[in-house]
Amino acid sequence: FTVEGFLAGGDAEGLRRAGEGIIYGNAISEKGIGAVDRYQTHLTPTDDGNYQLNGTKYYSTGTLYADVISVAADLDGRRVTVLVDADAPGVHQFDDWDGFGQRLTGSGTTVFTGVTVDAEAVTEGGYGDAGHVIDTAYLQLFHLSALAGIARRAADDARDRVGNRDRTFSHAPADLPREDPLVQAVLGRVYSAASVARASALAVADAVAASFDSPGDIALIDAAELASSEAQVVLVPLVLDAVSEAFETGGASVASEKLDLDRHWRNARTLGVHNPVIYKQQAVGRYHLTGEGLAFAWSAGVRPAD
Repeated sequence: FTVEGFLAGGDAEGLRRAGEGIIYGNAISEKGIGAVDRYQTHLTPTDDGNYQLNGTKYYSTGTLYADVISVAADLDGRRVTVLVDADAPGVHQFDDWDGFGQRLTGSGTTVFTGVTVDAEAVTEGGYGDAGHVIDTAYLQLFHLSALAGIARRAADDARDRVGNRDRTFSHAPADLPREDPLVQAVLGRVYSAASVARASALAVADAVAASFDSPGDIALIDAAELASSEAQVVLVPLVLDAVSEAFETGGASVASEKLDLDRHWRNARTLGVHNPVIYKQQAVGRYHLTGEGLAFAWSAGVRPAD
């Protein structure tokens, strides 16, 4: 997403660094009151014309593997984006993401304590800006793609296990599981779900790409956001059901920890609670009825008391 920002803004230096292999992580989400309205992570001007960064970010996906962190912060009531070296003094990273799925995303806590920030590392705006923006659809596309990949991997794992399995049941309609029409039918449904998930993710990618090709076109932004929301509403239960059904291709031994097949469900379930579907399905229905209601660049946190 940071690289797309470089492209949109014509940042030749940022693109050069990305081309050289610099990895960018993010630090956006907060748990406090400021997350909904105003980031608590803030920049303070210093006497030399630069800034000092302080605050705590949660769910900093990819930051543990990053060279540079893109930080959403507040500067005198304005939302800004700050690029900070991951190993800069005052940057503290914690591998404390304890979800039962997506364990390797590096979505831990990042604390910024008196981090010195050069003025040229700060840009106006960023994730959380009001209005019709492509940000949410673009980011959701990654979740959709991951869900599609999980479904396909679950199907492939089930196929490989069935293909090499000799043990069956006395009441099964075939001598070998791979020749069993009931097992074949189950595997067919799982593969079909994976195929539909892939096609849906690619359709959203096309909608997002169209928006990037015509910056500022509100109709295309809305179309991309609607496409990603509709796909999410369908793909989450589709993939969860498919991954669960894949277990029907084997007996109790399919639950062996050595096979680690439950990782597919855990990963899909964890992805499914990101950007909750219950809000997306309501937004889709409202949009089709009223022409409004799509959630652009939303935040999560504690609402301030009235």
